[in-house]
Order: sequence, then structure tokens, then C-alpha cells
Amino acid sequence: MQLSIINPTEDLNHVKIQFYENSERYIEPVVVRLEAKEMKNLILSEELDIVLKSGWAEILSTDLIFGGVWTNKGYLSFKKIEK
Repeated sequence: MQLSIINPTEDLNHVKIQFYENSERYIEPVVVRLEAKEMKNLILSEELDIVLKSGWAEILSTDLIFGGVWTNKGYLSFKKIEK
């Protein structure tokens, strides 16, 4: 599974992606530093050094939190989570 991250602003931005599986295994978050208007493609199996099982994910960037559902079929949809 590949994940594309786009920084829409002119500013530097740090994005933290935390995956949660439907299991007891802890998965280290992926932290990405984006330059102005930069796009990065992450191959998740390489970034995490594991293959993900079904679960969910959070993306934290500036003041926005996006959550989604992850399945081992490679489906990840995001929506804004109201605080």
C-alpha cells in the first residue's frame, strides 16, 4: 500500500501518521516533514517494516486530525474528526 501526502501550504509542515490495528501489536508512527507545497509518496510496508492488518489510522497535521479505516485490502478513507 502506498500513501500520498500533500502539503497544501507554503509553510513547512510535520505530519504524523499513527496506525492502529485490531490487535495488540503496537505500531510506531510515521513522521513526515514536508517542504512548501511538497508531495511525498510513502510505501507503508517499507516505512513501517511490517505488513498492516485491518485497523484504523490517524493523521495529525497542524490543528487538523483526520481519521480513517484501514483494511488489509489497502483501503484508507479519511474524514475530519471534530474535537
